[in-house]
Amino acid sequence: MGGARPKAHLTEGARKMIAKFPSSRDPYKIVGAEFLALRLAKRVGISVADADLAQVGNRDVLLVERFDRLPRKDGWQRRHVVSALTILGLDEHQSYYGSYENLAQVLQRTSADPAQSSVEIFRRMVFNILIGNTDDHARNHAAFWDGNELALTPAYDIEPRPRIGREANQAIRICGTSRQSRIALAIEAAPTFGLSTEEAVDIIAFQIETIHAYFHATADEARLPEADRDILANRAILNPYIYEGAPTAIADLERSL
Repeated sequence: MGGARPKAHLTEGARKMIAKFPSSRDPYKIVGAEFLALRLAKRVGISVADADLAQVGNRDVLLVERFDRLPRKDGWQRRHVVSALTILGLDEHQSYYGSYENLAQVLQRTSADPAQSSVEIFRRMVFNILIGNTDDHARNHAAFWDGNELALTPAYDIEPRPRIGREANQAIRICGTSRQSRIALAIEAAPTFGLSTEEAVDIIAFQIETIHAYFHATADEARLPEADRDILANRAILNPYIYEGAPTAIADLERSL
């Protein structure tokens, strides 16, 4: 398995999963934080990979169902998946040079449902800003490819990342050449995704209010202790920097989790 963290493949009946393990060096329960983010993403209407949190001994393990495998009577069928790195024509060393706007533009030309795909990418971009997932590089977005059309895969690898300072940048660009983790940029980019300013503000406001409504209940599901919630709340999730330059309708939603 790729990535820096320890993982393993698991098969359970008609399900194939990736198990993500904790590390003794984790400053907080990172697997629990990812489970929290995936559940909140689902709450705001984003299509996400199914995930469960299992206990092995006294440690949590994140189980993420593989969406690129389908069960068949004689085994498993692999679904062809291409990353945004491939979709955008970037090489291995250019992962962080991607753009949400460019990804939306390609999907508008090549997906079976261009309007829906554009709005879904916008929702994911906004959620990554709100949740503090700054590891949203081009390998962490993907689409199914059937030889004719692209269709977005469920979202995956959504990890809130606490920061020490106020400012932060997304891994790929949000609007033009800027990748600053600010909602104002997402609103500025809205027309590229086929959205009016009003529609963009409605999507963003709904996500913010949903995160406020379900953060603590979902943190309970993720078995996150208070110390870990304090690390994530307002330092990664809904960090004050995201509101900088936002219109009044969004700025007025700023409050502590």
